[in-house]
Amino acid sequence: LTAVLRQTETFSSLRSNFLVLRPCRVRKKVLLAMAFGIAVNRKHYRLKQYLSATLLCIGASTFTVAAKSLEPTFDPLGIVLVTLSMSSETIVATFQERLMRHYEMPMHEMLFQSNLLGFAIALGATFVSGEMSALMELNEGQSGLIKYVFLSAIIGYVGTLFWTKLIKEFCADTAMIVGVCRKVLTIIVSYIIFPKPISPMGIVGVAVFTAGLYYDVRFKREKRRAARATAEV
Repeated sequence: LTAVLRQTETFSSLRSNFLVLRPCRVRKKVLLAMAFGIAVNRKHYRLKQYLSATLLCIGASTFTVAAKSLEPTFDPLGIVLVTLSMSSETIVATFQERLMRHYEMPMHEMLFQSNLLGFAIALGATFVSGEMSALMELNEGQSGLIKYVFLSAIIGYVGTLFWTKLIKEFCADTAMIVGVCRKVLTIIVSYIIFPKPISPMGIVGVAVFTAGLYYDVRFKREKRRAARATAEV
């Protein structure tokens, strides 16, 4: 788990140097989560779940494309890095789900062990690469920089706690769907805060995305009702 975490952070840092269309990332996260769920956790998905996932991906992709004002320039290396990064993120979520739900490993223990080892590896890498000395020099020229670095780390860790709790209580693919909802909601809020023209393509994307979300929620409710009825019997 620690190795994949470090790999994810590395690919995420490298991919930031490239501009890649976000719908590609949206589709990969949801579909990869389902694929790894089948391969690692031996999950079985019903037709309704595949339908809802497809609608979510199509709706989010359509809406995001409509929100793009500029056409990005694709770089083959950037596409490869994004694919590796998305795959690593999905593998991390799948392994975390397996450790917490199948092996009943405490969430805080899992986070502490994996992040402690990852911190040691990252710290050594920053010293070897010279990034640590560059940070210290930058901090001398801009007082208070370290304070913001620590604040960013704390906020990031709080977000990680909530994200991991979501994986534990529900599952990795549900967490990925929540991530897609966050991206779409962010774009919708941007339209409210920064008024801009709304294209018909964007409206269609929101409608399709909402339909996918509705089917997903409806299926989960039916599943809970069936489980409750079975328990009562």
